[in-house]
Amino acid sequence: MKKTILYLLLFCCAITSFAQQPVTIQLTEKDGLPDIEFYNIIEDSNGFIWLAADKGFYCYDGKEYENYTNSEKRGLSVFEPVEDKKGRVWCVNISGQLFYTENGKLITFADLGEILKGELINFIVRDNDILVFSINNVYSINLKSKLVSTIFATKSLIGVPFFYNNELLLNIENKIYAITGNKLVSRNILITSYDFSLLSKTSFFQYDKDLYFLQPTNKYIFKVGLSKSSQSILLPSDLQNKQINYIFVKDNILWVCTSAGVYVYSIKNNQFILKAKYLENIFVTKMIFDHNENYWFGTLKDGIFVIPNIHINKYAFRLKLGSISCLTKVNEEILFYGTTNGEAGLYNIKTNTVKSIPLLSKRNITSALYNPLLNEIYISQEDKSYYYNVKKHSIENQNTFLNAKRLTLINENTFLSTSFNGAEIIKNRKDMPISKRDDLIFKRTYTSHFSSHSGKIYVAYVDNLVVFDKNLNESIIRNNGKPIFAIDIVETADGTVWVSTFKDGVFGIKDGEIIVNYTEANGLVSNQTSKIKNQNNNLWIVTDKGIQLLNTAKSSFQTLTKTDGIDSYTISGLEIFDKQLVFSSNKNLFSLDTKNVFKKTNNTNIYFTSVAIDETEVKLGRKYVLEHQNNSIKISFNSNGFLSSNKYTYKYRLLGLNKKWVNLESGINFVKYNSLPAGDYVFQVAYQNGSLFENSIKEIAIEVQSPFWEKWWFYSIIGVCLLAFFWGYFSWRINRLKQRQKEILDKELINKKLVFSQLEALRSQMNPHFIFNALNSIQEYIVLNDGKLARMYLVKFSKLIRIYLEHSQQNEIVLKEEIKALELYLELEKLRFEDVLQYDLTIAANLSQEKTKIPSLFIQPYVENAIKHGLLHKKGERKLLVSFRLNLEETHLICCVEDNGIGRNASFILNQNKVKYHTSFATSANEKRLNLINIDRLQKISIETIDLSKENNECAGTRIIITIPLNN
Repeated sequence: MKKTILYLLLFCCAITSFAQQPVTIQLTEKDGLPDIEFYNIIEDSNGFIWLAADKGFYCYDGKEYENYTNSEKRGLSVFEPVEDKKGRVWCVNISGQLFYTENGKLITFADLGEILKGELINFIVRDNDILVFSINNVYSINLKSKLVSTIFATKSLIGVPFFYNNELLLNIENKIYAITGNKLVSRNILITSYDFSLLSKTSFFQYDKDLYFLQPTNKYIFKVGLSKSSQSILLPSDLQNKQINYIFVKDNILWVCTSAGVYVYSIKNNQFILKAKYLENIFVTKMIFDHNENYWFGTLKDGIFVIPNIHINKYAFRLKLGSISCLTKVNEEILFYGTTNGEAGLYNIKTNTVKSIPLLSKRNITSALYNPLLNEIYISQEDKSYYYNVKKHSIENQNTFLNAKRLTLINENTFLSTSFNGAEIIKNRKDMPISKRDDLIFKRTYTSHFSSHSGKIYVAYVDNLVVFDKNLNESIIRNNGKPIFAIDIVETADGTVWVSTFKDGVFGIKDGEIIVNYTEANGLVSNQTSKIKNQNNNLWIVTDKGIQLLNTAKSSFQTLTKTDGIDSYTISGLEIFDKQLVFSSNKNLFSLDTKNVFKKTNNTNIYFTSVAIDETEVKLGRKYVLEHQNNSIKISFNSNGFLSSNKYTYKYRLLGLNKKWVNLESGINFVKYNSLPAGDYVFQVAYQNGSLFENSIKEIAIEVQSPFWEKWWFYSIIGVCLLAFFWGYFSWRINRLKQRQKEILDKELINKKLVFSQLEALRSQMNPHFIFNALNSIQEYIVLNDGKLARMYLVKFSKLIRIYLEHSQQNEIVLKEEIKALELYLELEKLRFEDVLQYDLTIAANLSQEKTKIPSLFIQPYVENAIKHGLLHKKGERKLLVSFRLNLEETHLICCVEDNGIGRNASFILNQNKVKYHTSFATSANEKRLNLINIDRLQKISIETIDLSKENNECAGTRIIITIPLNN
């Protein structure tokens, strides 16, 4: 044993000085990290990062940290997160509460506070139960019934469970047991330990095919063999005085998280060979390697650290002031650098040593060129220029190429200087600069290149890309007639000249012709490019969104962004060293392993985080049906991983509206449609990692319902309604026509009846008895030789006959005409009665005789009846009163015909004694006519007959009241 220990002491590797470290990103509270003290960290099967912290339990989705808690949870801190086969993440707290996450909530599974009494446990979730490991007991909790049973109890200390060859193992004292079901089975592996009391803290790990365990306070690590004993190996001195918190093995590389940083080893011949040391003096509690090949480190007081790419390193290079403004490679170890503050030197990238070059000015070093043929570096400052001999370390001040933007070697003694004054060829080193033409001197330039294949000089002027042949004859290269604004020019091994531009991507030029133009449309992450560097036939391209490697033969791109550890895209220089690309930025000096820097492509899952309809969040589903008036939808999505919101950009489309993919800006992870028309749609989203468009499309179906007036049933209803309407309309029209026809016929019939009634009225007024009496009266006057009375009677009689004939041709006449006819009639009747008849015709003063209309031949029959039936048979004084007036509202004409005759009863008796079928012709004719007139009237004409009597009930005559509406 002593011999073995001595051997290990002699060959165990000590800590060496590392000239470079991987770019490490620290996440703190400033980055939204909810805590700085983390006990554990895991990644679940969906790519979510779970953080067990002092302040709670958090889930990181690449953009935000979500806190998982509930009202039953005691305290904030949680420990030992683990994922089960159902994708639920479990954790435990110091109070003995077991939790799991489901559907975005933290659910309390069991409370073991009374059993554990403040002891922090380890647990393993199996198919049907949970195994809980305390210091002296192993418990089983049934997942369904939650019943707790004791599997094993001992007075000895129980160690931390671990898996080896897919078997769950447990160390108790100096023995290893396997847990099979709910039984412990000895594996007959004896652990040789120097301190059995420390076994409960033992950490087990598998390296290659061997099982190792260590006790953190011991100096030894034990390699367990197949025999009953184990082999002890001396721990490296770096670990002996440090608390070892976690051991992680990947690709036969051992990562040891300690109280003072992370140590990386390989094990060979039982020796620990130190490969790297990270996070020096940081208390690291746990580390994981996620699906995107990021290394995560949880710490006790410093938040979370992430190494996004182990193959991108930052040199331990320190500048006094300013930042690196230019680089040029001297050989495979030496790099010349110049800064914005006039600091220059030679940096050995392997030994991390610097040899300063003193310059006369502190101004910006704008460009440098190494001439391997003379072993000289040409250095240009804003106000000075120098020749520096690398071998002799001598410097010579020659102010011949001041403020050069690019120095290009043409041959051993000639180089090209491009500046704001133009392009100048420097010959024989110390010669004064000359140019092709004087007018080129004052034209600003950006860069230049000399082609060793063709012997041509390419100069990027402010307005054009110009090519000079060997005789310095110039020609302009244009892109479809437009100028090329170049910013850098290089040439690949196949003779293709590559030109980066300010905003038009990268052009490939051969034999003076553009053969390809790479833009965002065919692979570039941005059209805004800057520095480029050739590596054989491949091309490194710097853009404002990342660094890309173009395989010119395959036209394929690989991309590095800030999520890979590229601190800044403000790159001032690129140089190729064997298998490394060294580049400088405003942050420092970096290198990347050109062979291994690009991570393998993993299919990152996109998932939908929320859907909101009309600004109201709804439950996630596969299809959404929107009403036509609620047709606004917002769809949010994400893809998990470190800084995924910055790493991935998304493309989306809405099938049914547009088949073309639309790019989203970096950091945007939602799409909103404010007003979708009615129809069926499929929303699709996929992510784009750099230029790589993944076929990981996720989709949601959307149906926007048509308004009811566009639905088939509505059209059917409208059709039926229209048919019903037209049927009803035409039926109504037919019925209306029939009704109109009937009305016309009825009206014609009424008119005919009215004509007959008028004729009857005329007949009643011109009845034979009246005419006979009138003619007899005239004859009597003639016989008595009273010619004057005969003539007067005859004139009045003729006038009355003419009036009757005229009125018979009209439906209505003015009241004045009716009164005139009545006056003539009453005068003739008075003559016939030989002045025995007294009559009085009264007309109200407010009654307009010229405007008031009444039916023609209407009043006279009632006056005639009063004379014929009431006064004719009366003996003694005969009186007749006829009056016309308006009612109080002046809406009706009231005609009153009153006589003091024998009355209706006496008249009826007299008429009965006559011929049985003798009736009053005038009365019946008037009644018929009244009924005909009232048919078309809204307000009817009414006739009221009143029998008058004296106090002794003796008949005093008859009163007839005729009410005629004036506005009908």
